[in-house]
Amino acid sequence: MAFTAMEAFVNELIPDDFKYHRHRKSEIIIEEMDKTQIERWLSIEEKFSTILPEILQTPSPKKLRCWQGFKKLKKIRDRIIHMKAADRKSSGPETPTLWHELFNVEPPYSQAKDIIDYFVKSMASKPRWHGEYK
Repeated sequence: MAFTAMEAFVNELIPDDFKYHRHRKSEIIIEEMDKTQIERWLSIEEKFSTILPEILQTPSPKKLRCWQGFKKLKKIRDRIIHMKAADRKSSGPETPTLWHELFNVEPPYSQAKDIIDYFVKSMASKPRWHGEYK
């Protein structure tokens, strides 16, 4: 749910009339994407590292602690969604399985809130719901 909350947050902040321009595979062709295309085709990493910083005119969080928490949360989410045979097997405590990581990870809501907080502090008008969850 924490990862879904981050996806909802990032997509909600993209203005309806926002256009994103990026180079395709070559440096010559520039592709324009609207909100619907951004929501559908760009990764959550690109939305957090490029799209929201452009919209909110704030630096990318890539070098910050909140980015590391986000990446850990994404890794665990991806391992759940795309579970491999090694994660399905029973093993000892020394084996770093998905289950081991799930029980030893920083609380997911905390990791999600850290990156959300980073962007909310750059917003001129803060969402009312954000102030209720310190």
